[in-house]
Amino acid sequence: MFDATFLGEKHEATDFCVEFVDEEKHNMFFVQVKSTQNNTPKRKTMPINPPMLKGYIDSIVNQPYPTYLAAVDVNTEEVYITGLFQSKERIASIPKKHKLSLEDKVSTKRTLELLKEDVKQCWNELEPDASKKKKYKSQLV
Repeated sequence: MFDATFLGEKHEATDFCVEFVDEEKHNMFFVQVKSTQNNTPKRKTMPINPPMLKGYIDSIVNQPYPTYLAAVDVNTEEVYITGLFQSKERIASIPKKHKLSLEDKVSTKRTLELLKEDVKQCWNELEPDASKKKKYKSQLV
């Protein structure tokens, strides 16, 4: 469904460029990945260590394409993803609503389908004016 490329040092604001083709149109988005070991099952959010500061978030949000933040629990290997479209003071955690996990295929499929639709919708709203990105309301929040 998705073709991901690790960017490494090439791109300071994001870790992965991800693309999918839909109706012969290439849709791409970028993902910043953070990890944590402090996840507890009862929490409704996934803590990020260290928290992402405002200047760093601004550098991601100001990019003219869809951007997402993924938090990885290194103990369970579960990943939670959220849209990153508006600047905030800092981000210390992300919601545990949209999970990607090898163990939970139903939740993962639902999240990937929602992500795909979210990226398509974002591009539909951005073209031809990328300055609208900060007004986009991601479904992955």
